[in-house]
Parts: sequence; structure tokens; C-alpha cells
Amino acid sequence: MGTVPPLALEQLSQEDSWTLFCERAFRTGVAKSCEFVEIGTKIVQKCSGVPLAINSMGGLLSRKHSVRDWLAILQNNTWQENNTLTVLSLSYKHLPSFMKQCFAFCAVFPKDYEIDKDDLIHLWISNGFIPSKETSDIEETGNKVFLELLWRSFFQNAKQTRSRKEEYIYGYKDVTTCKIHDLMHDLAVSISGDECYTLQNLVEINKMPKNVHHLVFPHPHKIGFVMQRCPIIRSLFSLHKNHMNSMKDVRFMVSPCRALGLHICDNERFSVEPAYMKHLRYLDLSSSDIKTLPEAVSALYNLQILMLNRCRGLTHLPDGMKFMISLRHVYLDGCSSLQRMPPGLGQLSSLRTLTMYMVGNESDCRLHELKDLELGGKLQIHNLLKVTNPLQAKEANLENKKNLQQLALCWDSRNFICSHCSADEYLQLCRPEEVLDALKPPNGLKVLKLRQYMGSNFPMWMEDGVTLQNIVKLSLRGSVMCVKLPPVWQLPFLEVLRLKRMERLKYLCYRYPTDEEYGNQLVVFQKLKLLSLEWMESLENWHEYDTQQVTSVTFPKLDAMEIIDCPKLTALPNVPILKSLSLTGNKVLLGLVSAITNLSYLYLGASQGSSRRVRTLYYIYNGEREGSTDTKEEHILPDHLLSWGSLTKLHLQGFNTPAPENVKSRSGHMMSVQGLVLASCDCFIQHEGLQSPLWFWKSFGCLQRLEIRYCDSLTFWPEEEFRSLTSLEKLFILNCKNFTGMPPVRLSVKPSADECLCNLEYLKIEHCPNLVVFPTCFSRLKNVDIWYNSKLMSIPEGLGHQGTVHTLSIVECPRLETLPSSFQFLSNLRYLELACCISLTSLPEGMHNLTALKTLYFFECPGITALPEGLQQRLHGLQIFTVEDCPALARRCRRGGDYWEKVKDIPDLRVTSEPRPVWKDAAGSIIPKCMIAWQRRASSIYAETLLATGSFMQNVWRPGVLKTYQESFAGDLELEPCKAEPFVVVCNAVGFIKVRCFFYMYVKAMLDAVLAPYPLLCHIKNHGSSFCQRMWTQCCFFHMYIKADVRIPFDVCFVTAN
Repeated sequence: MGTVPPLALEQLSQEDSWTLFCERAFRTGVAKSCEFVEIGTKIVQKCSGVPLAINSMGGLLSRKHSVRDWLAILQNNTWQENNTLTVLSLSYKHLPSFMKQCFAFCAVFPKDYEIDKDDLIHLWISNGFIPSKETSDIEETGNKVFLELLWRSFFQNAKQTRSRKEEYIYGYKDVTTCKIHDLMHDLAVSISGDECYTLQNLVEINKMPKNVHHLVFPHPHKIGFVMQRCPIIRSLFSLHKNHMNSMKDVRFMVSPCRALGLHICDNERFSVEPAYMKHLRYLDLSSSDIKTLPEAVSALYNLQILMLNRCRGLTHLPDGMKFMISLRHVYLDGCSSLQRMPPGLGQLSSLRTLTMYMVGNESDCRLHELKDLELGGKLQIHNLLKVTNPLQAKEANLENKKNLQQLALCWDSRNFICSHCSADEYLQLCRPEEVLDALKPPNGLKVLKLRQYMGSNFPMWMEDGVTLQNIVKLSLRGSVMCVKLPPVWQLPFLEVLRLKRMERLKYLCYRYPTDEEYGNQLVVFQKLKLLSLEWMESLENWHEYDTQQVTSVTFPKLDAMEIIDCPKLTALPNVPILKSLSLTGNKVLLGLVSAITNLSYLYLGASQGSSRRVRTLYYIYNGEREGSTDTKEEHILPDHLLSWGSLTKLHLQGFNTPAPENVKSRSGHMMSVQGLVLASCDCFIQHEGLQSPLWFWKSFGCLQRLEIRYCDSLTFWPEEEFRSLTSLEKLFILNCKNFTGMPPVRLSVKPSADECLCNLEYLKIEHCPNLVVFPTCFSRLKNVDIWYNSKLMSIPEGLGHQGTVHTLSIVECPRLETLPSSFQFLSNLRYLELACCISLTSLPEGMHNLTALKTLYFFECPGITALPEGLQQRLHGLQIFTVEDCPALARRCRRGGDYWEKVKDIPDLRVTSEPRPVWKDAAGSIIPKCMIAWQRRASSIYAETLLATGSFMQNVWRPGVLKTYQESFAGDLELEPCKAEPFVVVCNAVGFIKVRCFFYMYVKAMLDAVLAPYPLLCHIKNHGSSFCQRMWTQCCFFHMYIKADVRIPFDVCFVTAN
């Protein structure tokens, strides 16, 4: 297959060039007089039909309102060079000086990179490029600069998207992005010179100019080298904010750095040295593993932008944040572990963005802290259960925050569930209806989310049609007390509606005087594009009208619909343009799906409420088990496939495909499906009974991507099923516990490559505990991932003969002992990863033939102590070489080791010699044994030691029981008891009996003489019911302390860390 020849684009005609020019030049008030037309025609001729040059000149001249200015541009000497870049430079020369700086800064981004507008403006401001004005916020000035550069074609392809990529085609688009044309990028690079640099490959790190001011880097672990080489650097950040293969720590020396973007992994702390970071204006730590920000951060008095998005482990912010007087934007999206807010944030008068606020118990962490803040953009308020006085809610002053676009109001349902009061008592105590009424948002709101609102009615501002008139997305989740929706079906701009766990809601649309009816049809949600209904147990109809009065409900613009576990619904609405449908847990509706014939994506789930599911409309799998292991009662028949002829993506969960005799030997219809997911489905040949659902597989001749998940009926390699999949390019087999990979005995051992999966390029087999082999005779195979397969002992010899393989990843195969000698023939292999293969002791010889190898990764393979001679010869050609938790191999690769001279010049070299922490291995052995032993001992312990009546302890631990228990429990775990302390029995006011047993034990088989004994602390809670049952369901705490009081937490099902 050859390369596509270049396509030569023709220049625009003179007529088209003039039309394009006029759309820009005469659009902002310039009169289209004869003089302007004459000069403009000559300028257009000099642009030689190049659209970018024409647009640029049109944008420039639209700001010039005098004939003299137009003539000056026409007579400029730049035209004599007669090339597009000089024409663009003419437009650049007429920019104000601060705009020139803003444009030149964009040279730091690589070509074709999609730039986030808000982030770009923050970087401009941080570097002092935007002049401040007393009459407007500096962000508003920055936005005007962006729009002006866009108008003059310095930027292009501006579009609005969603910050959450999986939903971005629906609802409110809160992110604006743009790109820079390649020629404009060349202009920016030529202007900025060495000041802006993009380090895309570590091979070029030594070529980096020392006087660089603004740097984009791909490998943060080299940041120390960068800071030393470039002491005057002002901006240093990574473009991959979700890339977690990042740095562990960084320390700064004196630096004028103003903008810093780091993404720290494997480290829960961030070192801050205010004396060396005093110029810092912009700090982005998004997607980092940090748990707390040090208090020293509050000494960064010049910091204006703090971005902590997706720091999921972050629990606390520095208490001194109220002293960061320059702070303007704090982003906390996705910080799900955040426990409280710093006190006194209301003192930050410059604050314009605070995406999350958590109501606290302290007086300076209440809602009144938001009163005088001019917040805009997005705001999520959590812990509203702590607000019981509507006057306190009113002090948040949300109604006057006119720049607010997205608002989420969240109560804490866990406290409600655990409380010992009835629903009526809760309503009287917490007054959620009055609190929500006092939290009225501004009228311009675009997105509103309510979480765990426990009121039975919604406030008047949700029904008046004014406050929510501009709403684009509405999400109501966990409002279990509400029985009636406000008239949201009349909202004129609503595009997304999500309802979840509204257990008392019976109808979606209630009778309302102004409802539009067309004959017997009720037309609702005029602009709605996405509707999601999840776990609505009482929902029985789409409207409350009499069925004789209204026979159907029409959603005229609905593009995607999701109905999850709504068992009482018996009909589907009229959806004339529906393209995506997800349906689970309703057998009646499953039978009606075949009537919708214009679908392009379909998700059908036969089971109800048995497990967590994917968010089906966005094709994202969350790793949880789907479906049920019960016998399949739902069937996919040929008639179904015939009605789904327009599908391109199909996801089936919990279905069975009957044999031909059950479908009267009818063959399946050839479908246009390109992506198929089968979860917990039974659609494979059962060779014992010769059941054959081949008619099903013959329907997917166009299939390009196949995922098979949790299909326990899959035992052998499905050779016959796959014979018709001649277009398949990607195959995923995941979590199939009975899958061995062996071919059936009655079939050929080696399938014919020209008949079976002849176009397969990507094969992934993951979490198949019985996998022992897999076929490799695929002529176009490029990528192979073999992950978490505990019985796999060897890689098939045939894989090494696939010269097309580019990447090979083998992870967590603990019984894998050897790699085939045929690996030497993988001449096109570029990436090789071996991780957590603890039985692997050597690599094959002949690996000097791996001439294309650029990335080599070893992780936790302690048996690999040396590299074969052939592979050593290839080390000098590597770009990335990583050795982690392979102690012997790491010693050879470190300075002074046998391989140091061969690896020292690898651009991205990472060698860590720290062995895997022994406590992980020890705990990994202790915890499963604890689980078994505890089940065996718990009931007898309860009988002998805990005798309680009511809420008072009648009998204490009898003498000798503790010693007996300790010895027997230690024996079960193969532990040696070291010391026993007295037990403690406490009875609290509500009758909880707390028994604390202190044991000091160590693991004889797991620990060597270097380690200190493991003290083990178990904290047990008993609520008076069966002790054994409560131990299995209650969350207790388990902590291990290793040397120097290092505290290591562990989460387990019966016992958690404390």
C-alpha cells in the first residue's frame, strides 16, 4: 500500500478572492466607496489567491478607516518579496506592541496544537503581556486581544467544546479552542527567535537554547536539568495535563519563573520554596498525586492562577490562602477527596473563579464567605446539608453573581442515610426547600445541577420560566423525595436533561396550561438533544395526560436517549431523529427497540440493577463487571439485526444467540456495524452440544473493532466465529474467566491467516486467568497487549515470526518463565514492555536484530539480572529506557555498572534501584489469610467474649480468652505473637460496643532480619447484630507501622486502614 500523492491546492480566483476580502474588510464600518474598492482590488491581487493572506489583509484593513492608511499598506515595500510569509508579517507589524508579544508567545506551542483560549489568556497575563485597565478586568482585556488576533487570522479554527470530552457534542460548551496556521506559526517562530522553544523529544534536549524564556516540555523528570541550563526561564509547562508518567519531585533555585505547569505522580507532596518562587503568577498542578498543598504556598503573594483540576487525592488546601491577595482563579474540578476549604476566603477580593466550595462547620467557612466575591464561570457548592438556616444560604448572594455560567448545589446524602430521623423530621430540621429557594442563581445561568436535594418540592424560581430561561443543561440526581418536576419541558434552550434516582417521580411531563398539542401528540422539549433517565423506579409514563387525550409524546430534536433501570415504563416516545439509544433493565422496552430504524449507536442490557454500568452514550468503559452470570433469558434474533441495518456501533450485555434450529435456520442480515461490544453474552459455539450461532457472526462482515467482556461461555479460541470477520482490525478479550485460548480439538490447531482475521492489527487479552495460549498467525498484527493473565507460562513461538509487530506489552503474568527465541525476528518492534513478570528470569539471545527498538521498559521483574549480548548492542539506539524494581539489573545500569557506558547517552533514561517495599508483599500475604482466619474465628470470639444486653456491657472479656485467641489467630496466619496488651471495652451513649484488641506480631516467612516487627492494630465495631455479619459489612481500620513510625494504609473488604 503506497503513500497518497500530494494534493496541489489551486489558488482562489480573482472573483472569489475579492468576495473573501470584502467579508472582512468592509464588515466593521469601513465604507465601500470607490477609493477603498480600487485600493482593495490591488491589495487582493498582491495576495495571489492565498486565502490566509487575503483574510489577514482584510482583517487588518477593517481597522483602518482612512484612504491614507489603505494606501500606506498598498505601497509598503514588503510586497516586493512576493511571498505569503512577508504578507503575513505586514499584518503583524500593524499590531499594537502588547498584541505582538501575545502572538509571538504562541510559538511555544507545537504546530497543529489545539490551544485552550482561557489557558492561553492566563499565560499571557502571568507573563505581563496584557495591560491592565481600571475600567475592566484584565481577563476581559485578554479576551479582546484573543478575538482581535482571531479576526486578523493569526488564529483560526476557533470552536467551542465541552471540558468533559465524552459529552462535548451535547449541552453547554464552556471551552473555546483554536489553532495556528502553519505559516502563522512559522511567523511566530521567526519573531520569537530563541525565546520560545518546544521540546518534543528528549533527543533534542542538548540543542535547547540557553536563553529560552518560554518552554514546553514532554518529560518533567528532566526539569532539574532544564532549570540549570535555562536560568532565565519565565514559562515552563507541559501540554499533556492528563499524562501521569511524570516527575516525582522538583526543587527550585532562584528563578524568574512566572508560569509553571507540573503534573506530579508517585509523590503526595509538592515542595514550595517561596523565596525562590516569588515571581510565580501561574501554577498548574492538575492531575497530580499530591494530597495536601504545603502551607508555604500561601506565601506566594504574586500567584494569580492556581489550577488543581483532577487532583483526586487532594484533601486540604493551605489555611493561609486568605493572605494570597493576588489570587484571581482557583480551579478545583475533580478534587473529589477535598475535605474542607481554607478559612476566610471572602477576603480575596480579586478572586474571579472558584470552581468548588465546601461548606464547613467553622464560622469562617460558611456560605457568607462567598457574599462579596465576584465569581464567574463554574461554581460547585458541597456540604449544603450543613446549611439549615435559609438566611445563611441567602448570604451566598448567588443571584447577583451575573458572570456565573454553571452552578452545582450538592447536599451530602450519606449523612441523611445514616441519620436516625424520619423524612419529615429531616425536612423540619434541615429545611432543604427553603435553603434551595434562598440559593436562587442569576438569570443568565447555562448549567444547573442538583445533587441529593431532599426536598419534596422545587422552589418557585425553577418554575417561573425566567431564572432558567437560558439553561442548556439540567441535571437532577438523588432527589428521592420529589414527586413532580418543574415544567422543564418548556425551557426554550434546554439541550441536556439528566435525571437519576428520583424514586418517587411518576411522570416526566405534568399537565400544564400552556403545553403544545398537535392532534393527539404532545410536543415537548423543543431543543432537547440528550435525555438520560437512570434508576427511576416509579416512572411509569412520559406524561400524566389521559391516554385517550394524548396518545404519544414527541421529542422533535432528540439525538441520544439513555433509559437505565426504569422498570415501569411501557412505551417509548416518538423520536424522529434519534441516533443513539441505551436501554437496560426493561424487557418491555427491549421488545420495542426494533421499531427505531435510524439508529447509529445502540446499547442493550438484559439485566437490571445487578451491577454498575458504563455511561453508554459516550462509549466509555469504567472497568466494572457488566451484566449477570445467570442463564440468559433474552435472545438476539435475525429479525433484530435486519431492523438495525443503519447501526455503526452495537453494545449487547446479557444476551443469548440461539442456534439455527431455534430460529428456523434463517441467516443473519449483513450489517454495517463497525464496533461491537459483547458483555456477559452467550454467542459462542458450545462444542459439547454442537450449538452453533454462526448466523450471528456472519452478520458482521464490516466489523472493525470487537470487544468481548465477561463472556464465561468463551472457552476456546472462537476460530469458526471469527472466520467471517474479514475486516476486523482490533480485538479485545477482557475478563473472560474460562477462556484458555486453546483451539477446539476438532478444529485445526493453526487457523488459516488468509481466512481468519486477515486484517487484525491490534490484539489485547486482559484478565483471563485461565489463558494458556493464543494464536499469532495474523499477517498484519502490529500491537499486542497481554495483561493480567495468571496462568500464562509462555508466549507462543509464532509471535516472534510476525515481522509486522510494532509494540508488545506483557504485564502481570506471574507464571511467565521465558520468551520465545523467535523474538529475534521482530525486526519492526519499536516498543517492548515487561512488567510484573516475577518468574521471568532471562531474555532470549539474538535480540540484536531488533533494529527498530526505541522504547524498552522493565518493571518489577526481579528475575532479570542481566541483558543478553544481542540486546546490549541495541541499547545505544534507544530513546526511552526504564528499569524499575529490578534490583540486579538496575545495579548494572547505574553509574559504575556494567551497562553504564551503553545507556548513559539514552535521552530518556530512568533507573530506580529501590526494591519494591517489603510491606506491600507482606501485607499482600497477610490480608487474604486474615480474611479466611477471621471468618473462622469471629463467631466463636463473639460467643465467648461479647455478651451484651441493650446498650450496656454485662460481661467483660474473661480471663485467658485473649491469650487463647491471640495464639490461635496467629497460628492461622503463620504469625509469631510478640506481645499482648490489655484489651479495652468501651460502651458509648448510643449503645455501640467497641472492642479494641492490641496485638504485636510479625510475619515469620515474609520478613528478614533487617525489618522490625510489624505491629498490627485491629479496631472492631459491633452494632449489636450478628458479629460475624457486621465484621463483613462494617468498615473497620487496619494499619501497619514499619520502622521509624512510617504509616501505611490499606483498604480491604472486612477491615480498612487505621
